[in-house]
Amino acid sequence: MSSKPDDLEAVRSLADTLQPFSNDDRERIIRWAREKLGMISGPLSVTRPVAPAEPAEGPVVPAETAVGGTDIKSFVTQKSPKSDWP
Repeated sequence: MSSKPDDLEAVRSLADTLQPFSNDDRERIIRWAREKLGMISGPLSVTRPVAPAEPAEGPVVPAETAVGGTDIKSFVTQKSPKSDWP
Protein backbone atom coordinates (compact mmCIF):
# COMPACT_ATOMS: atom_id res chain seq x y z
CA MET A 1 0.00 0.00 0.00
CA SER A 2 1.41 3.38 -0.98
CA SER A 3 1.16 6.33 1.39
CA LYS A 4 0.12 9.83 0.40
CA PRO A 5 3.09 12.08 -0.49
CA ASP A 6 4.01 14.62 2.18
CA ASP A 7 3.06 18.13 0.97
CA LEU A 8 5.40 19.89 3.37
CA GLU A 9 8.33 17.73 2.31
CA ALA A 10 7.62 18.71 -1.31
CA VAL A 11 7.61 22.39 -0.31
CA ARG A 12 10.91 21.97 1.58
CA SER A 13 12.44 20.22 -1.41
CA LEU A 14 11.34 22.97 -3.81
CA ALA A 15 12.49 25.76 -1.50
CA ASP A 16 15.89 24.12 -1.00
CA THR A 17 16.29 23.61 -4.75
CA LEU A 18 15.30 27.19 -5.62
CA GLN A 19 17.26 28.86 -2.80
CA PRO A 20 20.42 29.71 -4.81
CA PHE A 21 18.46 31.35 -7.66
CA SER A 22 17.34 34.98 -7.93
CA ASN A 23 13.63 35.78 -7.60
CA ASP A 24 13.30 36.33 -11.36
CA ASP A 25 14.92 32.95 -12.05
CA ARG A 26 12.67 31.30 -9.46
CA GLU A 27 9.57 32.74 -11.15
CA ARG A 28 10.73 31.45 -14.54
CA ILE A 29 11.60 27.98 -13.18
CA ILE A 30 8.23 27.67 -11.43
CA ARG A 31 6.42 28.81 -14.58
CA TRP A 32 8.28 26.20 -16.65
CA ALA A 33 7.48 23.50 -14.10
CA ARG A 34 3.78 24.46 -14.17
CA GLU A 35 3.79 24.24 -17.97
CA LYS A 36 5.57 20.88 -17.90
CA LEU A 37 2.98 19.53 -15.45
CA GLY A 38 0.10 20.80 -17.63
CA MET A 39 -1.09 23.24 -15.00
CA ILE A 40 -2.80 26.50 -15.92
CA SER A 41 -0.06 28.92 -16.71
CA GLY A 42 -0.26 32.59 -16.02
CA PRO A 43 1.32 35.28 -13.96
CA LEU A 44 1.84 34.19 -10.41
CA SER A 45 0.47 36.64 -7.92
CA VAL A 46 2.95 37.84 -5.37
CA THR A 47 1.47 38.34 -1.95
CA ARG A 48 3.02 40.61 0.59
CA PRO A 49 2.50 40.38 4.34
CA VAL A 50 -0.08 42.82 5.58
CA ALA A 51 -0.09 44.36 9.03
CA PRO A 52 -2.99 43.12 11.12
CA ALA A 53 -5.96 45.46 11.11
CA GLU A 54 -7.55 46.97 14.17
CA PRO A 55 -10.33 44.80 15.57
CA ALA A 56 -13.72 45.72 14.11
CA GLU A 57 -15.15 46.43 17.55
CA GLY A 58 -12.50 49.08 18.28
CA PRO A 59 -9.68 49.20 20.77
CA VAL A 60 -9.67 46.77 23.66
CA VAL A 61 -10.78 48.36 26.90
CA PRO A 62 -9.78 46.83 30.25
CA ALA A 63 -12.72 45.15 31.95
CA GLU A 64 -12.70 47.38 35.03
CA THR A 65 -12.98 50.49 32.86
CA ALA A 66 -15.58 49.00 30.53
CA VAL A 67 -18.03 47.95 33.26
CA GLY A 68 -18.55 50.58 35.94
CA GLY A 69 -14.82 51.12 36.07
CA THR A 70 -12.68 53.85 37.47
CA ASP A 71 -12.42 57.24 35.83
CA ILE A 72 -9.02 58.97 35.71
CA LYS A 73 -9.74 61.32 38.63
CA SER A 74 -10.74 58.41 40.90
CA PHE A 75 -7.75 56.40 39.72
CA VAL A 76 -5.29 59.21 40.56
CA THR A 77 -6.94 59.76 43.95
CA GLN A 78 -6.77 56.02 44.70
CA LYS A 79 -3.10 55.72 43.69
CA SER A 80 -2.12 59.06 45.30
CA PRO A 81 1.07 59.62 43.30
CA LYS A 82 3.96 61.44 44.99
CA SER A 83 4.74 63.68 41.99
CA ASP A 84 2.82 65.60 39.35
CA TRP A 85 4.70 64.68 36.18
CA PRO A 86 3.59 66.74 33.17
